Amino acid sequence: MHVIDPDDQIRELCQQIAEEHDPDKVNEMCATLRHLLQVQHDTTKLRLQNIAMRFGRQMRSAPALSFPAEESDSRLRALLSFLGLASGNAA
Repeated sequence: MHVIDPDDQIRELCQQIAEEHDPDKVNEMCATLRHLLQVQHDTTKLRLQNIAMRFGRQMRSAPALSFPAEESDSRLRALLSFLGLASGNAA
């Protein structure tokens, strides 16, 4: 079974929209894009809910740490990447 990466699917659809000249086809593709983005949003929300349910108590009881802004930013990116929530092209 071949699994299609949703991020690649979204990128490909955006490129097709940019290249399409037929307004009706563009509207169809935009509707598909909105659907794909909603699915991604729902998947992310579900992942975060599962994390909160599974690790919420540990996260609330952990002492707050302060990091320099740059280190904090890179740690957040690493966490999002680990959770599968960030694309390889993140800023």
